[in-house]
Amino acid sequence: ASGPQALEYGALVAAALGNQKRARASYGLLAELAGTAYVSSWALARAAAAAGDIDCAFAALERAVRESISSLVFVAVTPAFDALHGDPRFADLLHRLDLQIHAPPGSADARV
Repeated sequence: ASGPQALEYGALVAAALGNQKRARASYGLLAELAGTAYVSSWALARAAAAAGDIDCAFAALERAVRESISSLVFVAVTPAFDALHGDPRFADLLHRLDLQIHAPPGSADARV
């Protein structure tokens, strides 16, 4: 059996390699494990985002906020969350965390 970190990174690597089926499978196993053991909400959010499950990624990020997960200071620059940048919920999350994305002028992220 794989532990939470192996499943999280499995989803991240699979997504980076363009294997969404594998990313979804790794995330599914991680979410299943979270039902019986502690899995960091940060890990769940990253794996969900990698698997393309944007709603679950935001749900896990909201849980991370409630749990005061220290990794949230990196949410704006974590590549796993790049797909969330265009979603209004991401801008709202950054605002509530008093964070912003620093991007080159004229880039898409500069508008967040």
